[in-house]
Amino acid sequence: MSQDNGTSPQWRALAMSVHLGTASGALWALLSLEAIFVENYRLAFFWMFVAMVIDSVDGPLARWVDVKRHAPQIDGARLDRQTVP
Repeated sequence: MSQDNGTSPQWRALAMSVHLGTASGALWALLSLEAIFVENYRLAFFWMFVAMVIDSVDGPLARWVDVKRHAPQIDGARLDRQTVP
């Protein structure tokens, strides 16, 4: 056990991966903007779709992994609010 709350390193890594997926929404939004600037609208819609899918699954995945228990140092709700495209 690696943490005071009894979480294993594997669950902690999984919880942090969920947070990384949430934060990646900013990357997909930037890629969408870049595609718009070069007038590649199909690619822009593709990156927006990727961002939407990730934003749709990160909440249920975070609850399934129980990130509040395994990675309590990061506020997932705040992270989600800051990275929603």
